[in-house]
Amino acid sequence: MVISALVLETLAGWGISKAADKLFDQGEHKLQGVLNKSDLEAAISAGVKTAEEWDSQQLSDHHLFYRCDERNQARFKDQVFQDSGVLQELGKALNDQGKPREEFLAERFRSIAADVNAQLVDSTIESWVQHFADAYFESTNNYTHYQLDKKRYFAQLQTLCDDVQLLGVAVEGREDEKRKKLLQIFVMPDVKEKQTQVVTKERSFDGYPYRLPTDDERLTIQLLQDSADYQGRIFLANKLLEQSKKRSVLLGNPGSGKTTLIHYLAFKVARGEVEELGLDPNIDWIPLLIRIREWERDSTLTILEYATQFCKRYSVDDLHTGFFEYWLDRGQVIILLDGLDEVADEAKRQEVAQVIESFLERYKSNPAVITSRPSGYQWYFRTDVFPHYELQPFDDQKITSFINKWYDSRTLDSLDANEGKQSLQKAIDDTDRIKQLARNPLLLTIITLIHRYEAVLPKQRHELYERAVKTLLVNWDKGKGLTGEQTPWTLQYLKQDDLLPLMRQLAYWIHSQGDENTQTTGADGGTLVQRDELKRQISRMMRSRKKDLDLAYAQEDAERLIAFIRGRTGLLNEQGRNLYAFVHKTFQEYLAAEEIYFQHELEDDVSIIINHITEHLHDSHWREVILLLVARQVGKRAGRAIRAVLGHKSPYEPWLHRDLLFAGECLAENPRNLNMIAPDLPKDVLAQLVDLEASSDEKVGREIRKQGFKILCNLHETDFEMQTLELLKQPEKAINRWRLFELRFALGEQKTTCNELLTLLSDPASSTRARAAEALGNLGSASDAVVAGLLDLLSDPDSLTRALAAAALGNLGNCSEIVLPLLKDWLEANQQSTDLGVGINALYQIVVGSN
Repeated sequence: MVISALVLETLAGWGISKAADKLFDQGEHKLQGVLNKSDLEAAISAGVKTAEEWDSQQLSDHHLFYRCDERNQARFKDQVFQDSGVLQELGKALNDQGKPREEFLAERFRSIAADVNAQLVDSTIESWVQHFADAYFESTNNYTHYQLDKKRYFAQLQTLCDDVQLLGVAVEGREDEKRKKLLQIFVMPDVKEKQTQVVTKERSFDGYPYRLPTDDERLTIQLLQDSADYQGRIFLANKLLEQSKKRSVLLGNPGSGKTTLIHYLAFKVARGEVEELGLDPNIDWIPLLIRIREWERDSTLTILEYATQFCKRYSVDDLHTGFFEYWLDRGQVIILLDGLDEVADEAKRQEVAQVIESFLERYKSNPAVITSRPSGYQWYFRTDVFPHYELQPFDDQKITSFINKWYDSRTLDSLDANEGKQSLQKAIDDTDRIKQLARNPLLLTIITLIHRYEAVLPKQRHELYERAVKTLLVNWDKGKGLTGEQTPWTLQYLKQDDLLPLMRQLAYWIHSQGDENTQTTGADGGTLVQRDELKRQISRMMRSRKKDLDLAYAQEDAERLIAFIRGRTGLLNEQGRNLYAFVHKTFQEYLAAEEIYFQHELEDDVSIIINHITEHLHDSHWREVILLLVARQVGKRAGRAIRAVLGHKSPYEPWLHRDLLFAGECLAENPRNLNMIAPDLPKDVLAQLVDLEASSDEKVGREIRKQGFKILCNLHETDFEMQTLELLKQPEKAINRWRLFELRFALGEQKTTCNELLTLLSDPASSTRARAAEALGNLGSASDAVVAGLLDLLSDPDSLTRALAAAALGNLGNCSEIVLPLLKDWLEANQQSTDLGVGINALYQIVVGSN
């Protein structure tokens, strides 16, 4: 039971917990299975507290225990709620027999007081008992209602969270193809803890002061950069609530599975399966799911008012007043707040974060998880109070697990399922860049759909998105054999070929909105749009394509188009009452980029692209749009776009290198023919990135070096891969030896780097052996030779080398099907060894770290 500290002194000595046990166990009653012992304890406590508070307001000589010494008062309190007559009377509330009889309780009080020589103030007994009985009966009724409400709430929440709408397969007449059950295809992601972040109070829109920084401010920037590179623990996300010390922030890139994980947590709690989440199974937990995007758009609603509205929308009407407060006050609510980043305006996002923090502080005994994209997140919550974690991309094992679950869930024929699994797995494994995309759960889902319809996968990101959108808009018909007259096309004035251009225009318009348009302000400025405004814009776009189209006819077709896209393709979803958005911002960003590209092609004017880069560079809302836009450029125009990035002259570029890093990310998108038409440009960008990696300049913080390192790794399988390797290997660059191993491995020299590191495991210098072991663990390559070499180091004479070898084996836990059998053999062969503990530590890291 959870009782607030405020009433602990009032309730002391009454033996309430024992009374609740006896009352609950005294026999069958109608509320058995509805109320639990904790509820009964809370109801008796509420009655005593109310009566005591009334008693304390009376004249001192009218207090119930005014004439009673402390010893006899304690004896009376200890016995009154153990009395069988009192318990029987309290039990009436559990059998729909009404409120306990006040005159009977008053008589029992007098009788018990006489037995223990407790001289109660007789004139006060009736009023004390009346206040107790009223409060007890009201609490019992409320708790009964709350428990019954909870059952209805859980049923609807399970239905909501377990229903995964699959994009592009909402085919009429095939309900089984429209969606999957969450548990059928869900793969638990990993999360990584992040170190405490230093935050300055004075910040501009991009996080730093406008004026040139002083020496102290430069140091602050350095701290900001350095602290973000902390290598924290990695563990499965189902342990997030157990690890997070009550409240936490979960960061994840677009499509990384934040919302899916939140739904999974809510679903498991609603089913009472909380042990898997590291929660106490003896506590009656309840999930509270808050979609920040929906809640914040109506600023008049508190979080709890929104929660009640949310329940009504999903057919949980007439929740009794105080339903959520009841569970929150008891510390039994798992608070799940999803999508802080979807508040587009930075100032508004800060305001929302403050409201959330105040709410969580008020109910601080309840666990909570807040999700957000990293882009645009300004460390709104103190990390010493809110530990921060980051969703990790899927590793190879999780990709395979998803593929297996996907095909097992969609076909009963094991031969067909195995054929689909093998074909898709090979398509992903054959191209590293596609595998990198597949590490994103949303994109992996889309990849499975594209593979299903087309049996091929494109190699570049914008090409993959192109196939995805076509899959959503068109190819679902083809995939089901619906062509020609069979296609259920309902629009009268638009052809199917008009659909994609119109969606490009619509995406660009929505993305360009925000505070300038009152129809899209609020939680999703630039993302959400009201139905009437959506209909108006589609009508306008249709009439711009067909000049003689009457407005009324255009509006009718716009209405049909909204229903078609929402119900049959899933590309647009209703995200609240009369509010619409693309099902994921990724598609909005891709289509907006395509519209800009189309306009620049139509007018043969590259300045259209340059202007968008100049206006929106380093704006997190436009980041993906610009990257996709640059990726679409060819040769000379790609060069002009990247030069516009390099020449942007962003504030504090000598310290922050944001323009350079963004130019490097543009190269990682592999724009075509850039090396052929403008070879000096990528050469210059690559040289600067390599210099950044090699630099010992104190102005180059660890976070900046980390971003540069990641960009260099992402150049694998691009036209710039060999150039990058050649630059990195130049002796004058003096790249750190161990980081160079990782870079070479990422850029395609996997076999060579592993062999060189294996040789270094036998180096005479223990420091070299230790660093080589650590490097092999970081590379994640678990060949038999690598595992065998690390196992040998578990018996190394140097303790640091042994520890780092064990840690490296632990890092290879994601390849446990290779590591575990060999480690088991080593443990069995070394049972008498003094190094056995090191091997057990490696086993612990693999088994516990992967579970």
